[in-house]
Order: sequence, then structure tokens, then C-alpha cells
Amino acid sequence: MNKANQRELDKALMLIGMSDVVMTQIACRTLATIQRCGTASDTKIVLAVIKQHGLSHHFYTENHCLVAH
Repeated sequence: MNKANQRELDKALMLIGMSDVVMTQIACRTLATIQRCGTASDTKIVLAVIKQHGLSHHFYTENHCLVAH
């Protein structure tokens, strides 16, 4: 993972830790961006974070919104 994606991943994890719905949506949007723009290894990391925190619904909703725009 490059430095920019790592920085964004760290930010997303911090937002998830806030346990706020809006912050979780922002975090999932950030994770979706990393997943779409990153490497296969980045995708594995993102999906592991999503699974660990039980955020599949939020993540796929945000991922769909990114594709739609």
C-alpha cells in the first residue's frame, strides 16, 4: 500500500472508531475509493477491514454511489 492510501486507511479506521453513522459512511466512502484505485493487495486489506467491523452494507452502498457518479 502506498503512503497516500495508507494515510487514507488510517483516517478511515479513525472515523470508524467514532461509532457515528455519518463518520462511518465517510469512512466507507474512503475505503471504497482505496479499493477502486488501489492494488489487489489494497483490496484485500479493505475487505478485511470491512469484514472485521461488519460494515458490508455501508461499504457496498458507498461503493455503488462512487460508480454512479
